[in-house]
Amino acid sequence: MDSEAERFFQEGKAAERQGDMMRAVMMYKKAERLGHDLLDAHERLSADEQEESDAMAQEWVSAGVCAKEDEQEDTPYLTEDQRATLERYPHALDYKFSEDELKQLDRDGYVVLKGLISPEVCERLLSECFEKLHRLYGLDKAKPETWKALGSGFSDVWHTPAYYAIRQDPRLYSVFAQLLKEPRLTLGLDRMSIKPPAYVDIPALDTAEWNPVLEDDPDHAPSSSSEGVFEQRAEPRRVEYKLNELPIHTDMNLWRLGESMYQGGLALQDCPKGNGGFVCLPGAHKLASIMQYREKFEAGHWHASDPSKTKKQSPPSDVFNWYLDPEGAKNAIEVPMAQGDFVVWSSRLPHCNALNQLPQWRVQCFVRHMPEHTHQAYRRMVERSARTGVKPNAYSTGGGVDMWNAGHEQAGYSPPDLSPLGRLLMGADPWST
Repeated sequence: MDSEAERFFQEGKAAERQGDMMRAVMMYKKAERLGHDLLDAHERLSADEQEESDAMAQEWVSAGVCAKEDEQEDTPYLTEDQRATLERYPHALDYKFSEDELKQLDRDGYVVLKGLISPEVCERLLSECFEKLHRLYGLDKAKPETWKALGSGFSDVWHTPAYYAIRQDPRLYSVFAQLLKEPRLTLGLDRMSIKPPAYVDIPALDTAEWNPVLEDDPDHAPSSSSEGVFEQRAEPRRVEYKLNELPIHTDMNLWRLGESMYQGGLALQDCPKGNGGFVCLPGAHKLASIMQYREKFEAGHWHASDPSKTKKQSPPSDVFNWYLDPEGAKNAIEVPMAQGDFVVWSSRLPHCNALNQLPQWRVQCFVRHMPEHTHQAYRRMVERSARTGVKPNAYSTGGGVDMWNAGHEQAGYSPPDLSPLGRLLMGADPWST
């Protein structure tokens, strides 16, 4: 293994632990270009797993290949023939898009589907997720000193009963079947975004009290332990716990538009503006906007590694890419959501999630489906991961997952209860032709 590649890899891991995702991804990409597989020695895949991983990567490239003259707009509207095809599959047309929803999705590249999932199911997943985070990592919502377990704000929880219930929900399947114009889908195994409150208000104290909350507060040196301080406060104090935000990006290579793809996120509790929710650039998914971005990128208007450079550059090869247009980024908006709302967006749309600035949690789970015929290797991985409880070794948006602690959810794991639709989505049963 190239020593320089290993150095970049270790710098990326350090940045991820500190919550600096932009630097982490930059370091990981540098390591990958030098031949690093982005795994520690004990995390490396078996020969069969590596073959599967390579096949998944090739699927993403093959599905996206498209000549410029054949590129088309992403449109949510169905033709008569497409609707007739979907009618042959149970649940494919269960969700009834309103005309306003279709217009916004077509115009802006995203739309919020109000109250798609019940509050009861959202609360179940919240409970299961925090219980698992407490059991695996010691996270306690009432103890801010334990919130470091969240790292960059994405939880390493992939398998819970309520999450699988949501993944196989007929209405969510219907949303993706209609947008992709394809009834035979495979679900994506994704994780959750969990951001703690931006700050904690600590009341005044008349007498000295042990306070572990302040262990990282630079204004208070521990008096007897590295885990906290004894203090007596005449005034209340505020301690901030802000995680770094993930900058604007696309989970699709904008030079490979051959396959139409959509993504989605479910708000498990109310997420008003300022709570670190979904952010996007409305309308930037349109083909004219993408072509203009590609032209400026290749001409060297923005350079990925050094903004001061203006030399021409080749299109990126990765699926995941930062959005580099500073002027375009000024059009970003944060989208408020209520519990049970589902935001769905075109994968062509530059997006991110905002910095949480409120004293409340932000919790969202990601759900998407993909055409099964172009993602067969990924489908096989989904089936195995759901059956065994092992961490998936690839994201649904492409790219490898850090396989540290790959089996951490397997203790006491039981495969999910699957409906007939769920069995089709998770690869347990084949789709009919």
